[in-house]
Amino acid sequence: MKMAPKSIAARWFLTLLLTVSLTVLLFACRETASSESEGSTRSWAESEAKKVVATIRKGHPRIYLTPERIPALKTEALTTKAKQWSLMHQRMGGKQAALFYAMGIGPEHGAKMSRNDYGRMAAKALTDAISGGSKAAPDDLAVLYDWAHGALTQQEKRAFVDFCKKRIGKEIRIHNEKTYGYRASPRPEGIVAALAFYGDGIDDAYAEKLLVTAIRETLRDNLAMEQVAGKDGGFADGTYYIFQLGGTFNPFLALSTATRSSFFLDQEVFARLPNHLIQALLPFPIERAKTGKAFRYFATFHDNWTATTTDYGSVGKGMATNMAITAAEYRRKGDEKTASLYMWLVKEAFGGIPYQAENPVSFVLLDETIPPLGPKEVGLPLAEALGWDERAGEIDRDRFGKKAGIGWVAMRSAWNDPDATYALFKAEPFYYHGHMHHDSLAFMIAKGEELALARSGNYMCWYEGGPLRDKNPGWPQAANFFTRTISTNNLLIYDPNEDFGGWANDGGQRITTYWDDKWGRTYNGTANGNYRDIGGLVRFERSDRYVYTAADATRAYNSTAVTTGKSKAKVSLVQREFVYLRSPGGDDDYFVVFDRVDAVKPDFKKLWLLQLRARPEFDGSAKVTVGNESGGIHRSENTSRITVRQERSQLRSTTLLPKKDNRVVRRLGGSMATTLRKPLRSTDNGPIDIEVASTAGLPEHPTVIITNQPPDPNREVFDRYSVWPQAAHASGKSFSDRVAYFCDGRTRLGQSPAKLLDCVRAIKSSPGADIPAGARVIQEFRHMGVEGVDRDNDAGRIDYPWGYGFGYSYGDGNQYGLWRVEVSPKKHAKLDNFLHVLHPSLKGSGGSDAVLIESRDDSLYGALIGNRAVLFAKGADFLTKGSYPLSGNGKVWQLLCDLKPGRDYQVRQDGKVVATVTASAQGTLTFESLLAGRQSQFEFSVVTGKGR
Repeated sequence: MKMAPKSIAARWFLTLLLTVSLTVLLFACRETASSESEGSTRSWAESEAKKVVATIRKGHPRIYLTPERIPALKTEALTTKAKQWSLMHQRMGGKQAALFYAMGIGPEHGAKMSRNDYGRMAAKALTDAISGGSKAAPDDLAVLYDWAHGALTQQEKRAFVDFCKKRIGKEIRIHNEKTYGYRASPRPEGIVAALAFYGDGIDDAYAEKLLVTAIRETLRDNLAMEQVAGKDGGFADGTYYIFQLGGTFNPFLALSTATRSSFFLDQEVFARLPNHLIQALLPFPIERAKTGKAFRYFATFHDNWTATTTDYGSVGKGMATNMAITAAEYRRKGDEKTASLYMWLVKEAFGGIPYQAENPVSFVLLDETIPPLGPKEVGLPLAEALGWDERAGEIDRDRFGKKAGIGWVAMRSAWNDPDATYALFKAEPFYYHGHMHHDSLAFMIAKGEELALARSGNYMCWYEGGPLRDKNPGWPQAANFFTRTISTNNLLIYDPNEDFGGWANDGGQRITTYWDDKWGRTYNGTANGNYRDIGGLVRFERSDRYVYTAADATRAYNSTAVTTGKSKAKVSLVQREFVYLRSPGGDDDYFVVFDRVDAVKPDFKKLWLLQLRARPEFDGSAKVTVGNESGGIHRSENTSRITVRQERSQLRSTTLLPKKDNRVVRRLGGSMATTLRKPLRSTDNGPIDIEVASTAGLPEHPTVIITNQPPDPNREVFDRYSVWPQAAHASGKSFSDRVAYFCDGRTRLGQSPAKLLDCVRAIKSSPGADIPAGARVIQEFRHMGVEGVDRDNDAGRIDYPWGYGFGYSYGDGNQYGLWRVEVSPKKHAKLDNFLHVLHPSLKGSGGSDAVLIESRDDSLYGALIGNRAVLFAKGADFLTKGSYPLSGNGKVWQLLCDLKPGRDYQVRQDGKVVATVTASAQGTLTFESLLAGRQSQFEFSVVTGKGR
C-alpha cells in the first residue's frame, strides 16, 4: 500500500529569479534523465503531423471558417449576433471585408458594395501590411489571405508567401527558450500562415515541410503540458499562472477546422483547463476593501496572488473568450453538456463572454446561444480527483503510460450553495515546474469563508538578507517560507543537518530545480530514477456519504527513495489519508486526516501544521514561550481541541494522535510591539544597533517592522474574512515610512539600554525613511521558521515577514497565515501517526465530539464522531484482520480503510457476524451496527476457504 519603479522592479524580479534558479541548481540531483521515450515520442508526433497535413482540405476558406459554416453564420448575423454584425459594417477594415467576401453577403445582410469590392478591400489590407513595413505576424495576416483568397491575384498570393518565407525562415520557432517545457504551452508562430497557402501551388514543398516539422515539434513539446493536464485537465502552477497556457490555441484550432477533425479538442491543453477551474472555484465570492463589490475566485495553491477573476484584467478576458470558443467547439462536436458547463464557468467566474466589438474571428467562432448550465444541472459529481483514472483505480496516465495530472481532489457538500462545505486535497505526481510549491499532501477547507488555508504568506516580496546572513539576496519570505512545505497544512520532519542549499531548513519537502532547460527531463525520466517524481495519489473513492483519498509523498522528502543535493535521507515513509464525511445538508460535515511518518532517526522532530487566519483558542492551558499573550508562540501540553471563529464561520480541530500524554500543541501568530528610543535616518542601512524601550518577548533574532504611520484600514485587513485588502504590486512609489530590519541579536531582558543588535535594513523593500523616536517597533510571529525546534528553543526561531506596505508592494494576502497551529509528539520514535478531525461550520453551530478508536494489538486507529466511525491501518501494509472497541448508543455507520482490495471480509460484533462485505477496489468497506450503551468489540478478517 506504500503510498521601485516598474523598470527597477522588473530588473529586481529577473535578478532574483535568476538567483533562485542558479542557487537551487547547485544542489539539484545529478541523475541523468533517461531518454527512453525520445524515439517513441518523435515517431508518434511525426506520424500525427503527417496525418494532419494529409487531411488538410483543398480550397478556401479553411482557417476557422469553412463553406459549411457559412449558412449558419448568415442566420446568426441577422439574429443572435446582429449587434456585432452591425459593428463590423460600421467599423469595417480588411478582416471584416475578408469575412463579407468569404460569406458572399448581399443587400439582405447589409452589403454596401459588391462581393468583389469586399475582396479587393481585403486584398489591399493584406498587400499594405506586407509592403508597408508592418510588424504584423504572418499568422495574423493569414485570415486575410484565406478568407479573401478568391479575390487575390496570383501576384498578391505569391507576395504573401514570400513575406511568410522571409519572416518565418526555414523552420517555425516552437518556443521562446524561457518558457520551454512545463512552464507554459509552446507558441508556434507560423503554422496558421503555412496552413493558409499550403496546396495553392506556390511553394507547397516549403509549406509542407514547415507544417510537418512544426506540428511534430509542437506536439512533442506539448507533451509536457499534456502530461500535467492529464485527461481531466489542470495546470500544476495553480490558478493564477493559467495565462501561460493557450500558446497552441489558435494553431490547433485552425488545424482542426482545416482538417474537419477533433484535433483541437484532442490536443489542446487549454480545452481541458475549465475542468480544473470549475473544481477550484470556491462556493462564495470575496470583496475587495472599499469597493463594495464581491467576485468569485479560485483556490490559491502555489504562486498565487490573491486575485478575483476580475483582477485578471485583459488576460482574463482573453481566457474567458477562449473558454467560450472551446464551448462552441464542443457543441459542434455534439457535446452539449460540456459546452453548457463551460459557458456556465464563463458566466459565473468572468461575468459572461467579454465584449467582442467588431472582431470578425470571434464572430465566426463564438456561439452565444449555448445555455449556461451549472455543475448541478449537468450532473457533475460533488467530488472529483483531477489526475486520477477512476476506471483503472490508479493515478492518471498519458498517451505513453507516464504518470500524469495534477493530483487535486476537490470535494463539496453542494454546488449551488455559497455556504457549502468545500475542501481541496492535493498530491501532484511530479514537481513539474518552479511555480509549484513544495507542498504535496496540503489541503484547504472552507465553509462560507476560507478556514484552513491553502497557503500562508504571499508571493512577490522584496526582502533580503536578514539574520541568516545567507548568500541569497532576495525573496527570503518566498523562498524560505511561502513556497515551502512549512507554509501549508502539512507535515515537517526536522533533520537539523538537512541542506537546502542556503535556504532555510523548514523540515519540509526537498527542493528541486526551478525549471529544466528541456521539457523532457520530467517526461522522459524513468519511474524510479526521476528526481522530480514526488509520489502522488494512491486512493480515491467517492459516495454520497463520504470521499476517501490517500497519497504517498515519501519521494517528495529527502527519503530512502530519493535525495537531492548533499542531504541524506530523513524519512522512509510519508503518507496521508483524507476522508470527508458528508452530511445530508452539509451542516454536520467532518474531515478526518490520518498521517504516517516513518523517520530514519527517532529524534527527528515531526510537526503537523494547520494554517489559519484567525487566532485559534485552546481547550487547554498555554504558556507563552516567545512574545506575549496577544502575539507570539504559545505552548500547551494539555490541549486536544482548537477552535477558530471568524466573521461567519468557525473551524474546530481535534487532535486524537499523538495521544494527550505524548502531545505538544503550539500556537504561533499575531505580533507584539515595543517603541523606538532613538530616531533612525533613511540612510541607516546597517549593520547598526537600534535602541528600543524593551526587548521583552522578542526572539533571539528579531525581524522587525518600524513605522510611525498608522495602519491603512483598506490595506491592512486582518479581521474581516470576507474582505480582501486593496493591493498593489511592483509600484513605482513608496506607500509608507515603514522600514524592516533583520537583527542578529538583542540585549538580555533588563539590560539597559535595550537594543536590537547588528541590524541590517531591508533596502530592497523600501527606499528608506527618517523614523522619529516613539515609532512602533513591530515583531510578527506569523511566518516563523522551525530553527531550534529540535532543542525546544522557540526563541531561536526566525520570522520571515511578508513586506506589505514597504516601498513597492502593499496589501494583498496579508490575512493569509496570521496564525498557525503545530502539533508534535513529545517522545522520540521512528514511526508516528497523526490523527485529526476537523469540523467546519457556520458560526454558532454545534457538532459532535471526536473520540479515539484504537486496537489492542496496536494495528489500527480511528475516530468515532457521533454516529460515524472511520478506521485506518497504523502502518503501510493492508489489513487482513483487526479488532477494536466501540461504545455508544444507536446505529453507527463505519468506514474501514486500508483493506486488501477485492477481498471478502467478515465483520463480527461481540462474536456475532454482522456483515460479510467485499472490500472496494480502493480497499474500503462500510457497514452499520447497533450499539446498546455498552462497549462492543468489533473484529474483521479476510474470509478464507475454498476458492478464496
